[in-house]
Amino acid sequence: MVTLTSGGRVAVRPVTVSGGRVVPVAWQMKASWYDPARASADFVVLFPGTDGYPGFEQRQAVLATFGPPADTYRVGRSTVLYWHRNLLASLPAPG
Repeated sequence: MVTLTSGGRVAVRPVTVSGGRVVPVAWQMKASWYDPARASADFVVLFPGTDGYPGFEQRQAVLATFGPPADTYRVGRSTVLYWHRNLLASLPAPG
């Protein structure tokens, strides 16, 4: 919904946790979404979920993967963690 309502200026992409670290979701995705040479991501949204959507609240995995954020914001029920760098460079290649 964020991607749609922002007119494509903001794209939220799915991630999951494996081995205590954040990794790209291997299904329903494009490898280019996670390629740091083609895209940039400097925030992670933690969201408790709603009916039909499980959300993502894996703060410890996010911190283990990216380190401490530069800033943290509360937006409704969500927490947005922000860094001053491209987080995609810290993710393993999707696959």
